[in-house]
Formats: sequence, structure tokens, C-alpha cells
Amino acid sequence: MLNEHTRVVFAKKMEVVDVFGDKILYDFDTGNYHFLMGSASDTMEYVKDKISVAEILDAVMEDFDVPRDICLRDTSAFLSQLEEKGFLKLELS
Repeated sequence: MLNEHTRVVFAKKMEVVDVFGDKILYDFDTGNYHFLMGSASDTMEYVKDKISVAEILDAVMEDFDVPRDICLRDTSAFLSQLEEKGFLKLELS
């Protein structure tokens, strides 16, 4: 299960791309993409290098007024979804 010590990294060559004002996470190998809305686009901007879930939470909480437990729940669900789609690797610790 994901926790604050879990490390997050792109699974392959990925980039957050601005398309007509909307941001998408684009997989250069397959052409697959995922639309990013709200804090999701900010979250993916943080995943340039291997980063911990705790570091993502800290950054998101600087921009949004949300309790840490709610932020962890929502961020974990989002990151797990992207891992299932093959966009991210989550290294559990």
C-alpha cells in the first residue's frame, strides 16, 4: 500500500504537455495520454525526478487548503490510477 515514503517516478519517457490550455500526461512510446485537471496537473509537474509521496503532499498543500490525510488519500488514489495505466512506477518502502 502507498505511504508517504513511497517514491514516484515516470515509468518511461513521459511529459506534461499543454494542449490548448489543458494539460495532459503524454506517453511518447505509445501515444497514450491522460488529461490532468486541478491539482493533478501540479502533481505531475513535481514528478520530474524520483520524488516521495510526502514531498508531493507538501507541495500540493502549499497551494491548496486541505488536511494532510485527505490530501494523502486523494493523491494516493490518483497516483495508483496512473501506475495501473503504466504512466508511473511506485517504489514502495
